[in-house]
Amino acid sequence: MFTWMQVSHNLFSMILILAALFLLFLVLVLITPFDLSLGFRIRGPLMQVSYKIIWLGVVIKKGFIEPASDDEPSSTDATGQGSSPPLGSLLDAILAILPALKDLSKSINLQKASCSLCFGLDDPVQTAVMSGYLWSLAAATCPSRTSIHIEPCFDKERLEGDITVELGARMLWPSVALIKALREKRIRELLIMMIRERR
Repeated sequence: MFTWMQVSHNLFSMILILAALFLLFLVLVLITPFDLSLGFRIRGPLMQVSYKIIWLGVVIKKGFIEPASDDEPSSTDATGQGSSPPLGSLLDAILAILPALKDLSKSINLQKASCSLCFGLDDPVQTAVMSGYLWSLAAATCPSRTSIHIEPCFDKERLEGDITVELGARMLWPSVALIKALREKRIRELLIMMIRERR
């Protein structure tokens, strides 16, 4: 028969093995890159977003985010005003989160991107100016990883296009960025405010 000390020793060893396996899995999740594929289908004011998350060659999650319809109720309070947080709190949180975004950018690697856009403004001159800006921006991107096609439409207002982006990332730096962001009091206050307003 096992004595109480033998049972306790075996139980303690099993807990240590489980903790080591969990720690190994956590490290694997943090350092193993995953792929994120995003697709944006733009049709005027409406935009449909598709996404796919791949980890170790396995599709973890994929789906679509449909545009909100016009007849859906907006988030307003009893006075008819929007329930968005105060502008001052929002600006404070944005300034506080900028250093964390630097850590977040370390983990993101652009693998491939493509953009096919047809647009037109109500003024042909403004359309030409905006087209020049967009082409300048396109020329500044990495041509080996991006494919950009921009077609101006001078006879009417129009916005149609498809954008796809494929990113590679590791969870390590986003986790560091999240921890740094949550250490900021202004960000915590904004999150608490937003959670309370959604209830």
